[in-house]
Amino acid sequence: MCDVQQKRVEKAPSARRLHEMITAKLLHRIRSNDPTLCTLRMSPELITSPGILDALLRNSTIRSVVFVNVTAKTVSEVLFAKFLACLYHLPLYTLLAGGNLRLPAHYMRHLLELVEYSCGVGKGCKWSSEENKATVVKGAASAADEVVNQATNSSTDDLKPMAKLEFVDLSGSHITDSHVVWLGRMIFHPQSSLRQVDLSECRLGTVGIRSLLLEELTLDSRLTAEVADNTQLEVLDIRWNGITEDFALRVFLDSLEMNSSCTTCIRAHGNYISSELYQRLVDREASMLSIIEGKRQRRRQTRRNEAEELRRQLQQQKEEEQQQLQKQQVVSSSGALGFLLSVVSDLPSSLPCLSLLASLLHTQE
Repeated sequence: MCDVQQKRVEKAPSARRLHEMITAKLLHRIRSNDPTLCTLRMSPELITSPGILDALLRNSTIRSVVFVNVTAKTVSEVLFAKFLACLYHLPLYTLLAGGNLRLPAHYMRHLLELVEYSCGVGKGCKWSSEENKATVVKGAASAADEVVNQATNSSTDDLKPMAKLEFVDLSGSHITDSHVVWLGRMIFHPQSSLRQVDLSECRLGTVGIRSLLLEELTLDSRLTAEVADNTQLEVLDIRWNGITEDFALRVFLDSLEMNSSCTTCIRAHGNYISSELYQRLVDREASMLSIIEGKRQRRRQTRRNEAEELRRQLQQQKEEEQQQLQKQQVVSSSGALGFLLSVVSDLPSSLPCLSLLASLLHTQE
């Protein structure tokens, strides 16, 4: 009778263990400034994982951050604020927090602070440790009014050098009246680096669009001559916002058409505006599309060149570190052999091989 040998079946790692392994590998890539890691998808699991904040603070190559399934139920406001504070130093080009994310208003305040700083028009994080602790007890939505008042009082010394943020997606978010005013000042600031802003399905309404596009007191367009000459904004997406009158859009569009050097376009599909105004907006976008696309292609080429240069520098740095390590190992080995030879100098005939090896090492140096 033959013995049946039972094969040992190796168990596959559990889902939790597999997630830990993937997260550990990702954290290593973040810390080590992996040049191929340009976009980071931030899920609640990653935001709450130990080590993510330290890893982000050590990184300098991430250029795009995408938030996935981040809600008030999955990530606390304090942790969300601390996480965003670790992104201020990054050379961000895109920040995607729209779609089905729908961040609540008090979370939006922290996100707008990051946007304001990263596009070059505002200071860094304005929260003190006492304010961070206070959010555990109460929400921070009421603090947005104070932030709006501070937004235009930033010293140029506190602004982010070489701000690069170009694309912000806040679609579907809950944007309060104070946030709309704040966004208007931010988007139409002469020094803003923003090129495309998606505010579709944010329930702005007629009042909200006035606050976004027009000055609060005079109801003049925010696109002043200074802004028109310096703005980099190409597309402002305000589709499906329940806008029921033409006034704000017409005033703003008139100012756009008066400035031939400005290529800004507005997408307003899904609102209750007149067909005449809507057609003007569509015609303007069609006429500016080729110019905008040409600019985008040049920026893509510039970024590819920058990425290639960064990879070259990192590779050169890695090779130099390896060479330095090899030299240290040779010096250490030679020193140890020299010490042994000095000990047995009275008996040179007993270690001929050791003497030969030491002489070879000296020759390599």
